Amino acid sequence: MKYAVRLPLLCFVLGVLLPTGTTLAQPASKWLMSLGSGLAIYQGDVSRAGFGTLQGHTMIWGGHVAYRPHPQWSAGLQAHHGELMAADGFYPGDAYRSARRFHFSTQLSDVALDLRFFPLPHQRLQPFIGTGLGLVFFKTNAYLLDNTHLALFDFIKADERSEVNQALFIPLNLGFDFQVSSAISFTAGLQYNFTFTDFLDGVSFSGNPNNNDNYGQLYLGMTFHLGHISDIDQDGIPDTEDQCPLKPGTVRSGGCPDSDGDGLRDSDDRCPLAAGSPELYGCPDTDADGTADPFDRCPTQAGPPESLGCPPMDSDGDGVLDHLDDCPLQPGPVSRRGCPAIDSDQDGILDEDDHCPHHFGLPLFDGCPDSDGDGIEDIKDACPNTFGLFTAQGCPLFANPEEEAQVLSSQLLYFRPNSADLSNFMLLDKLRDFLQQHPNYHLLINGHADGSGSEDNTGYLSQLRAERVRRYLEDTGANPSQLEVRGYSGREPRGAGTSPADQAQNRRVAFRMERGG
Repeated sequence: MKYAVRLPLLCFVLGVLLPTGTTLAQPASKWLMSLGSGLAIYQGDVSRAGFGTLQGHTMIWGGHVAYRPHPQWSAGLQAHHGELMAADGFYPGDAYRSARRFHFSTQLSDVALDLRFFPLPHQRLQPFIGTGLGLVFFKTNAYLLDNTHLALFDFIKADERSEVNQALFIPLNLGFDFQVSSAISFTAGLQYNFTFTDFLDGVSFSGNPNNNDNYGQLYLGMTFHLGHISDIDQDGIPDTEDQCPLKPGTVRSGGCPDSDGDGLRDSDDRCPLAAGSPELYGCPDTDADGTADPFDRCPTQAGPPESLGCPPMDSDGDGVLDHLDDCPLQPGPVSRRGCPAIDSDQDGILDEDDHCPHHFGLPLFDGCPDSDGDGIEDIKDACPNTFGLFTAQGCPLFANPEEEAQVLSSQLLYFRPNSADLSNFMLLDKLRDFLQQHPNYHLLINGHADGSGSEDNTGYLSQLRAERVRRYLEDTGANPSQLEVRGYSGREPRGAGTSPADQAQNRRVAFRMERGG
């Protein structure tokens, strides 16, 4: 009997775990036959009040033949055979029942016409609700004479004289079908039958004659789809000829989906929602220039493929067509693929080869400067604005802390346009080491911008540059109480002009090392 409980649970778990969202239309067959069994439910005078009880562990077997002319409803004939049983002994805590000692077993067979409604017909998992009208035939063996309630004996005699052995009932069916193939599906659910008799258990007058007995079952079954040509997706193409049997399609696309109707199945169509030609893998070509619209930079103007579908143009008038011009908006010679030769800092090294394109530099350092002329490029010089020694990382030898503080106060840290990225870590490490060795000094970090753009932008950028320096010094060991930051926006320029070299002088952080009181 334990399997009667586990099988409905197993079917429910399968229905949850398997891909229930997959569309699976009603198969071509309209005739269905089901076989199954389930655990009996009984509700009457020898059970607790309420919906029903599974106590007794009896089985009901049955079958169902249905005609389903529409995916959402079916009409059928069902029949069942099984047993019901219950006993007052199932409820030892009930003193009245313990003294009454009724128990019974009933053999029953029923037949019913039913209608079922499927709200989600085109899914692999299809819930349904059904009702109808049926007739149940039963033979009851009621054991009532062990009763010790004297007041019930006359009523017991009346029950024993009863010859009721059949009754009408109205079934209520809640369940689901899980379709595993075009020909087979599992069915599981609950059927509860509301009868028009109170003698299903042989007890009426000696029980509660005002309430009829009810019964039903929790069931699991298998449904067979009879006599059909399988067409699971209902696209009119038999599954044996359908290259996509689970998805409706067209004959032209071999039964596979073709959303845009261009004859190319969606899985092979690069533009499945826009009709196109097979030569362009299903994509349209509005200007008929041989370049599909998604890859055509000028989809409404015809142009050769080498210009990405656009008409040949030379936007900057330098004699190099745009599709061959690496700088289509700046005139340049053909030898440079249309790009001009730009040397922003006028150091004789073109920007494309200049590692420091906005600062006048030397070829020795790939265009980067050596501001103090000590042979160490600024980015690797701990004192880039003061002539120093290689052995001292570009700084001079200091006689005392005051002299070192004065030299460090004259150093500058430069930035690229619109950037707060740090560069000269040698200088920053020198500042940190000095602060760690001399805790009575503190450092003012003053951020500046080049003045281009709005006041809000330059103010934010100057403050951010100073904050980045402070954060680096703190992260590498400097005492935060020795640091102070300020942002000056573009109010204190070093270069007064608008040339790239002047603007580069203004993108900086300046330092001032001061001794505490």
